[in-house]
Amino acid sequence: MSEFASDDGSKERDATPLSRTEEGEKVKPGKFWVYEQIMHIACLLY
Repeated sequence: MSEFASDDGSKERDATPLSRTEEGEKVKPGKFWVYEQIMHIACLLY
């Protein structure tokens, strides 16, 4: 699997978790946070 980094790669290293603002709006999670969650689940299932 290959993935190309955008610009300086900061988007790919974004570890912002899925969350909500005080107003209840969803905050989009960072790519790295999503990747870590998927890998964690995959390791538990393997």
